[in-house]
Parts: sequence; structure tokens; C-alpha cells
Amino acid sequence: MDKGGDDDNKEQDRYLPIANIGRIMKQALPKDAKIAKEARETVQECVSEFISFITSEACDKCKNDKRKTINGEDLIYSLYQLGFERYLENLNLYYQKYKDAQKHNDKGDLASKNNEMLVNSAQEAVQQSKQNKNGLNRVNQEEDEDADEDDIDDEEEDEDMEDDDQQDEDDDMEEDETPEIAKAKKTKGSEKKDKAKK
Repeated sequence: MDKGGDDDNKEQDRYLPIANIGRIMKQALPKDAKIAKEARETVQECVSEFISFITSEACDKCKNDKRKTINGEDLIYSLYQLGFERYLENLNLYYQKYKDAQKHNDKGDLASKNNEMLVNSAQEAVQQSKQNKNGLNRVNQEEDEDADEDDIDDEEEDEDMEDDDQQDEDDDMEEDETPEIAKAKKTKGSEKKDKAKK
């Protein structure tokens, strides 16, 4: 065998199984969607690199803590350290459900049932969390739209008032007068009123 083949095999050994990647990808797509082999391989490579990246950071934490085993908290910590905060809420939900299921899991036969229940309850919790966020986003969006409408109404009122003021000025101005002459007349008229009041 040549060295190129060995390198390819070593590379493939560190990747997740492509069948699993394809199955996960299909869950996110419509039933009639097709996925090209190249797309599956690209996602396989990206996911494997991501896992290696997170695991490497978790491994460093274990070494610093003088431990040999990476646990869930280490992975959550590494996600936080590497800037993946947006995933932490859902991941913490799944991890808590997992720990709860492990506490109640005494026998091996119950493991598969508990795992199914764990996945279902965690998915429900995540969906509920998303719905709560979507509800807040909708409320905020409606408030923003209302504020935008109010701003538009205010601008229209300002324009109407400016138009009315301009119309009043135009009415005050005689046909052959220039705006400067009309303004001077207004000023003289207001001066006469002030003198009359005194």
C-alpha cells in the first residue's frame, strides 16, 4: 500500500461516520431533498474538526485540573471559552436531563428507554425555550413596528403643520408681493399690535 492511502485512512478514522452525518442532515431537510456525497463529506469534516477543537480545549482544562477524564462540564466550559455562548442554554438543558436520567438508570435494559425519554424531554425543553424566545421577539418586533408607525405619523403631522404654516404665509402674502415683503409686513403688523397694547 502507498503512503497516500494510509494518510487517507488515518484522516477518515478521526471523522464521524458519514452515514450518521447523512441521517442528521436529512432530519433538517424536506423529505424529498437529496444530499450530494461531497456535501456529506464536507459536513463530516467540519463537524469532526469542531468536535476536535472543543475536545482539545476541554482536555487542556483537565490537564490544568490534574484530571484524566473529560466530563460534560469540561465541554460546556470549553464552548464558553471558545465563544459559543449561544449554544450553552440548550446544551445545559440537555446535559441536566442527561444527568437526571443517569441518576434514575439502575439497569442496562432501562438505558435505551431512558435515553429515548431523555432525548424527547430535552427536545421539548429546547422547543419550549425557542417558543418563549420567539414570543419575546414577536412582542419586541410589534413594539418596534408600532414605534416606527408612530414616528411616521409624527413626521406626517410635522409636514402637515409646515404645509399649513406655509399656506398661512401664502394667504397673508398678496399676489404681487415677494416673500420678503410679506415677512416685513408681518413684522410691522406685530410691532403695531405691541405698541397698541402698551
